[in-house]
Amino acid sequence: MKAHARRVKRAIPAFAIAGLLAACAQPLTTPEQVTFAPGFSTVSGQETGQPGIYDLRVDPRFADFAQDILQQQYSMLGREDLAARTSHEYSAVACEPHSSGASGEDAVLAEIVRQARDARVVIVNESHTLSRHRGFSQRLVEALRPLGFTHFAAETFTHPADAIAPAEAGMALPYPRDLEGHYLIEPAFGRLWRTARDLGYAPIAYEQNTERDEAASRDERVAAREAFQAQALAEAIEEAGPDARFIIHVGYSHASEHEGEFGPVWMAGRLKALTGIDPLTISQVQCRQDTGSTRLAADGSDQLGQEFDIFVDHPVTRFEGHRPLWRAAAGDVRVRVPDALVPNEGAHVIEARLAGEPDEAVPMDRVLVFPGEEVDLLLPPGRYRLRAVVAITEEGE
Repeated sequence: MKAHARRVKRAIPAFAIAGLLAACAQPLTTPEQVTFAPGFSTVSGQETGQPGIYDLRVDPRFADFAQDILQQQYSMLGREDLAARTSHEYSAVACEPHSSGASGEDAVLAEIVRQARDARVVIVNESHTLSRHRGFSQRLVEALRPLGFTHFAAETFTHPADAIAPAEAGMALPYPRDLEGHYLIEPAFGRLWRTARDLGYAPIAYEQNTERDEAASRDERVAAREAFQAQALAEAIEEAGPDARFIIHVGYSHASEHEGEFGPVWMAGRLKALTGIDPLTISQVQCRQDTGSTRLAADGSDQLGQEFDIFVDHPVTRFEGHRPLWRAAAGDVRVRVPDALVPNEGAHVIEARLAGEPDEAVPMDRVLVFPGEEVDLLLPPGRYRLRAVVAITEEGE
């Protein structure tokens, strides 16, 4: 990780960008299931209008959390292999198998569907670093739609205090946009929301949008956030009416029904207390196995002392071509990033968008590439256009 952190201190110069453009004038060679439009554009991160996506710097105010911040940023830019070097989330956490013996995603989803038949609210969590969780949630929204689930609420959705949420405002467009939510920029999350949109789910933004009390303790700030989220969701559920059914996609502990000395601690438990609705809560973060298929685990509550109804036990993520193997196993086609797009210095974020979709659309893949690397794009069959964005690594770049 440190080696890469040093390498991104230099931005690629303008003459090198011009050379790359010329080099890519020739058609690109790809597997026949994936084709690229000839040529590509190159812009700086600052020129995109959303520089935060491409910023590899860590704000000095958060220096104590620099490693965690970089892990998430690497993952968001398609490089979980870099995050895995220091993150514990790529190590096994043993859990006993469930008595049902459900093993394989199809069997696990079938059991969740069985338990969700009478549920009005299903809450599923994710690691913000592990893209596999978003891939599973993509299958979950497909599996639950025939049961009449109607709304998709997500922690990631931008939730302005004085305007319509961008995810809601953008529903008339045929594609989701990067600006609709921070975590949506990661390809697997973008595809999750794309699938939910296509299936007719209505978006619900509920994240805290009030000023944090910086004088409050960490516990007080956490409590305020959980209370805000629960209240916003309770109001959305009431407004949607008795026939509405919600899938709520959260990070980590927000899905926990755990109660402390003074009542519910996390959003899920608070929502239950506010509405009287007992949510079906699913954790994907408590258990990880070294080998095997996704399965149900008996119980992971001893991990962090939290409470969930269902524990999904995924295999530890492995990599090939710097990319997670689960994506290729799920049907993505591997295409090597063309040499002409690999920077001579600095770093590029390579983006592949469906032909005809604009730069504001969430790309089907985006991946960070350093000099000399051979990195794979992972794409569903189709035709794409490429863009290279020069990562931001120093003030003024």
